[in-house]
Amino acid sequence: MTANTRFGTLVVAHDRVVSLPAGLAGFPDAHRFVLLERSPQATLRWLQCLDPEGPTFLVIDPLLIDPDYPLDEVRRAMADVGLALGPDEPLAVAAVVAVPPEPELPTANLLAPIVVQVRTRLGAQVILHDSAYGTRVPVSLR
Repeated sequence: MTANTRFGTLVVAHDRVVSLPAGLAGFPDAHRFVLLERSPQATLRWLQCLDPEGPTFLVIDPLLIDPDYPLDEVRRAMADVGLALGPDEPLAVAAVVAVPPEPELPTANLLAPIVVQVRTRLGAQVILHDSAYGTRVPVSLR
């Protein structure tokens, strides 16, 4: 698949495309994405929409911010949106990062992560209703 993006023309293998049928908050027409990374060890990655004029998000694995991030609650939230995950089914979780002007720290939205079933590459942005997380959790990139 070929897509024109803010990073230029990308050629993406079909098995790397993630589908978010419901779109994302504020972007209901953004459905197809690919995760771009400079290296496998990169802390921050780009979630690039492959749909025409779709958004690009800077994302981070929430476990890098909080090693106790509630993956059980994430699995329940996926079931709530009709994408049930088995207890051992692999999933990928990403939190959208906002980078304000200096001297403010970047923040991550841990309340509404983007979650993908690894096997099917189907996902959704879910809300962790019963959590104490917020949409602007400071990210320290040390």
